[in-house]
Amino acid sequence: MRFNAGKLLHSPFFRVLFTWFWMLVSPFVVALAVASIFGIGIQGVVDYIESHRSLLVYIEIVSVGLVPVLFMILSKEDVTRYGIKKEGILESIVPSVLFVFVVYGLSYFLGGQLISFEFPQFQLSFPLNLWYVFLGLLAYGPLEVYFIVWLIENTDRVWGWGGGPLSTGVGVTVVVFAFMHILTTRSLINSVNVLIIFLFFGLVYKYTGNSVGPMIAWTLVNRQALLAASILFN
Repeated sequence: MRFNAGKLLHSPFFRVLFTWFWMLVSPFVVALAVASIFGIGIQGVVDYIESHRSLLVYIEIVSVGLVPVLFMILSKEDVTRYGIKKEGILESIVPSVLFVFVVYGLSYFLGGQLISFEFPQFQLSFPLNLWYVFLGLLAYGPLEVYFIVWLIENTDRVWGWGGGPLSTGVGVTVVVFAFMHILTTRSLINSVNVLIIFLFFGLVYKYTGNSVGPMIAWTLVNRQALLAASILFN
């Protein structure tokens, strides 16, 4: 039997399975790369990244955004297939922006302030600081939403989708993504927050066919994106 790379490349089951697998193993790949580039022992990688927190954005890009983007490019897919288009953009943005107001309203009501954390100091000089802000906003905003939307669409191709916004792809993708956050953040509360937020984003995307609204909203409420943007005020 001859190996057919093209068929595998277009297989929704392989695409979904490999993407989740890569999300699990890629932090170790990045750790090995950091150890090699900076000439430090593998045991010192965690401490090095902790003291150079701007490196975390590269882990995010490699873990979350890289594989879906590569699959899209290699398969010659149009980004409109994943909701990046003009059609339905207003219907996508309106509920997403309202969601942002709800999130900040709850934050203010429960904590007495809109943003309930302290901004860290990033020791980056110009133009590296602007480069980090760009990467941070991209990685922790649009790219992460694209990752979810891409998985929703490909999971629906695996399991089928009978119509309606609450598809199998939405349910499976959001639940697995939330569970992954238990492993990475060791926080059940954070995982539940991710579940609720991305379930809402998934429903908005499936209902409107447009992912622009969730991309904007997630950039505005994601703590990591706000941390990246904070470098402009340090």
